[in-house]
Amino acid sequence: MNVRQGALLGDPLQLESSKELQVRYGEDFQWSDHLVFNYGAEAGRADATSEHTYLRPRFGISWVPRSRTTLSVAASSQAPAAPDDSIRGKDYFNRMVYVPPALERYSHNEAAFAHVFSDSSEFGAAVFRDLTDNQALFITSPDGGRGLLILDTRGIPSEGFRLHLNRQFRNFEAGIGFTAAGGVGLAKAASRPEEISKELVRRRFQVVAARFKADVDTTQTEITAIYRWTSNFSASHIDPYQRLFEYNDPTLSISIAQNLPTSRLFPGKIQAILDARNLFEQSFGPQRTQFAQYPRLVKGGINIKF
Repeated sequence: MNVRQGALLGDPLQLESSKELQVRYGEDFQWSDHLVFNYGAEAGRADATSEHTYLRPRFGISWVPRSRTTLSVAASSQAPAAPDDSIRGKDYFNRMVYVPPALERYSHNEAAFAHVFSDSSEFGAAVFRDLTDNQALFITSPDGGRGLLILDTRGIPSEGFRLHLNRQFRNFEAGIGFTAAGGVGLAKAASRPEEISKELVRRRFQVVAARFKADVDTTQTEITAIYRWTSNFSASHIDPYQRLFEYNDPTLSISIAQNLPTSRLFPGKIQAILDARNLFEQSFGPQRTQFAQYPRLVKGGINIKF
């Protein structure tokens, strides 16, 4: 069961619109040595001006014709979720409530292929179709104020494909990926937030991503670094359901986890965490008004594992 509530300072949306109570269930069922079904659902209620109750199922099939090859198809009406990461913990508690839960509606369909060339190299390819009813765009006004604009992107699906190659080395692993997909762009820079909806256009985007992850045994440090380059400014998320890279934020994102000394009597492990996203933030818009899909952020904390 998950319970969350979010708020943005100066947000015109009422605080009640960011409350959500959710129950989640998921299971993998192995039909045979070559066929696996995975399914689940989310049921919940979002407290907005009018109560919103939802049921979001998901379903997938994976077929393994050979020990090193996997073919899969999946369909989901759930929100995108980043893969679990030892540094950042569970994705649910990391995801901030930008779009009120009552406005969240998703559709994702995907067919994927993965092949392991050796014990250290893997190649993957997929075609997908995503549709999100509402998406958030961050705005910086001429007076320095910051706000959030909810864009209506119903009827504007994102269709595309992705390619990915990952290799594990002796002390680290690295990967590179390419995605080409449709999305929502801006025809020209709008000087005022109310002008943005008139400038929304369908556009084709290319994304190139590089990944580096290492565990430094001598210092007991975990490092994850992702760099994502996008061909143009996108007002919508491009391939948010990919689970090959830890972050979807553009430009450079880095997470560092450092083990801290503890007593032998302590049954767990304590880590100091530094998480930095979109360090080279590239906003779009005229000089006095800027728009961004993912804001730059730096946060830190303590992670305790048992």
